[in-house]
Amino acid sequence: MNSCKLPLAALAAALSVACSDIVEPFYVQSYEIGRVSATAVLEALPAEKGDEADPADLDRLKAEIEADVLAAAPVAAGGGYRLEYVEAFAGPLTVYPAPDVPALSGTFAESTTEPAFVFRYGERADTCRLTAYDEEGAVRRALLTFDLTREYRARHPEVRVVSVVREEYTLRPAD
Repeated sequence: MNSCKLPLAALAAALSVACSDIVEPFYVQSYEIGRVSATAVLEALPAEKGDEADPADLDRLKAEIEADVLAAAPVAAGGGYRLEYVEAFAGPLTVYPAPDVPALSGTFAESTTEPAFVFRYGERADTCRLTAYDEEGAVRRALLTFDLTREYRARHPEVRVVSVVREEYTLRPAD
């Protein structure tokens, strides 16, 4: 005969509430960044009659955008991300901007339909795709790609911004 006064489900719920402050991740994933690059693809808007766009101006703007993307990158070579899975597709995020720079705390959520993440920390909410890249003579490594096209289209209506991406090449082998 069962002498327990609380049903098993109620006991489990009580334990869950009592232990809710202690959440250990069941999986931790770290991405140390080896290098960061930026690529902008721009096209001149159709010109008015007799008003041709100068290709040098387009090249100069492309270089400015790429430099801006790199300057604004939240993580430099030697920095990285630490994802602690406390839920199936989400958990705490620690961002290491660079060596000897204080870490930032936030959260992440992983897409259930594609290899992508949303990183939220400070004032930022960044979405990135997770793919892989090959280096000559090395194993495939994880690549985080951030699409910044919308942001730069809004900033530069004077040209057709085809794409602007920041790529963060990790030192971690791809799964």
